[in-house]
Amino acid sequence: MGKGGFGLVFQGKYKGADVAVKEPHDPEALHEEEALKKSFFREAKNLYRLSHRNVVALVGGIVSDDCGDPCYMMVTELLPQSLQKEMEILQELDGEERCKRQDRLMIELAEGLAYLHSAGIIHKDIKSQNVMVDTSGSPKYIDFGLCKQEQVTTSTASTRLAGTLYWMSPERKRGGAASAKSDVYSLGLLLVYMLTMAKLPEGEE
Repeated sequence: MGKGGFGLVFQGKYKGADVAVKEPHDPEALHEEEALKKSFFREAKNLYRLSHRNVVALVGGIVSDDCGDPCYMMVTELLPQSLQKEMEILQELDGEERCKRQDRLMIELAEGLAYLHSAGIIHKDIKSQNVMVDTSGSPKYIDFGLCKQEQVTTSTASTRLAGTLYWMSPERKRGGAASAKSDVYSLGLLLVYMLTMAKLPEGEE
């Protein structure tokens, strides 16, 4: 279905339902790299305790195959459409219908982020590529590998920029800590692109 910095995403079936399976490029390397393992388990742990219409739903995770070899696969609900594709479809609609669907997307993205922050989660990587749209037209945040608990994230600033530079707030680009405010800044930038119907930038890691 797609690929990213972590690995490949495949479509699969689980108990009769379509699911998305995210598999790392190199499971052995992930198994040996403590930071990557922590990212995997952090994403699984956070998705397990989150439940909201605008957050991707976790189905399960697999850390080893039948032979005992590491695989580190994440299984979530299948989200068939990217935000970029949804915006392309909106551009073909008449003004009233386009505005109606555009407003829904933006409101639900704000509600989803408010829910994450109420749960003490800082996403840290809000961008167009980390929003998918389900079959009912609701946007959902994905990719929680960088997210942090709020009390941990705001206490110290990291010397390493984790996330996508284009969508970062000014303070994060200067090396400051991620916070709810920096998430809101990134969302605001995303909403500007949605309002103007501009082509969403890919950004640079």
